[in-house]
Amino acid sequence: MTTDNTIAGIAGVVCDGGTLNIGNGDQVLKSNVAFASPTPFAFPADLTLESGAHLGRVGGAFAQELSHFDTNFTVSVAGNLTIPSGATAGASGCCAFTATDNAQLAAHGGQSLWASIGGYGTNAFDSVLNPSMPGGSRYRGFRAGGVFRLTVGGELALNGTISSDGSGARGNADTTDNQAAPAGGTLNLSLGSLSGTGSITAQGGCGKYNYAGGAGGGRVAVRLTGSGSTFSDYWKTNITAYGVSFSGNNDKASSAGTVYLQDASDGEAAGMVLIRNDLALEAGAVNNKAVTLYPGKGVGCDAPDAFKKTDLAVAGAAKVQLTDALKIAGLTIDSDSLIDLNGKTLTVKSAKVNGVKLAPGKYTPAKLPAYIVDSASGGELVVTGGGFSLKVR
Repeated sequence: MTTDNTIAGIAGVVCDGGTLNIGNGDQVLKSNVAFASPTPFAFPADLTLESGAHLGRVGGAFAQELSHFDTNFTVSVAGNLTIPSGATAGASGCCAFTATDNAQLAAHGGQSLWASIGGYGTNAFDSVLNPSMPGGSRYRGFRAGGVFRLTVGGELALNGTISSDGSGARGNADTTDNQAAPAGGTLNLSLGSLSGTGSITAQGGCGKYNYAGGAGGGRVAVRLTGSGSTFSDYWKTNITAYGVSFSGNNDKASSAGTVYLQDASDGEAAGMVLIRNDLALEAGAVNNKAVTLYPGKGVGCDAPDAFKKTDLAVAGAAKVQLTDALKIAGLTIDSDSLIDLNGKTLTVKSAKVNGVKLAPGKYTPAKLPAYIVDSASGGELVVTGGGFSLKVR
């Protein structure tokens, strides 16, 4: 299976048991090969994927062939990882997980359309800062995003895609029944540095027919560990966990999941949480019935005090609803997005709304009607001052 440090095969290779010896040098994953392991796998030097290669879990017919593997894949690359255009990695559409809790169906970081029509898919579950769970699906035939954990000691040069999307993501409905689609999964990445012009996504999928609608976005966490490593402007907008809209049909739209970005200098749990939908497709999403619950109220969610050093950015027509009173470092709300206080107090050191810095003080929906609402009563945004700490990302 190995020739001159090249992993080769035709349309994938399945190994039941035994040992795969890849040697100690740099490796190349050839075109038309999908490589995954049921246990954590370490590449000892550099790894390069050719166009057409895939690292991680796979959906479709090949996922059935590999059904004896679970939907988690943990992989590390000691050196640099190169994923060119046409190559992929991740765990999209590979998870047949059907949640036993109705509140998790077709949900994950974001709610599904079912949140608005019957109490299904109402919970956001799993950790924002260190996600580890697959997306929820309505029925077993609808494959959600799985769990892809990646550690790269050096540079990830990404011009292809890393994804854990639900099947039928972003309107390309490939489901075959009358049900909601599966949610985005988990991408949990630790990278020395990140370059390239590819994409990193954990997006909700689409259903079709009478109950067509969107599944919730997943959860993404990306930490940079190399000295001085930061996210470029490109990557600040191309790491996404979008929900799904349906041409202004607010009953069928789902909500965005979460993206956590941590620069090398930030310190643990002191990065930015970004909740963002695709503004170009999601215009009017602030009227959606599905919301992004923050920090969440399902299994595996972070405790509210875990966010005291983080910044929160709400953008791209996202609609966020607080599940707990929170104290965080910084807040930004774009002109097309809003936060539902839900009767809770959100305390921040500094805040910007539509690019304008807020003075210290208390803010209610009456003071910021286009940016905050309160579906319960008694909620307020409290800006304490003490210096503007929000990082420009």
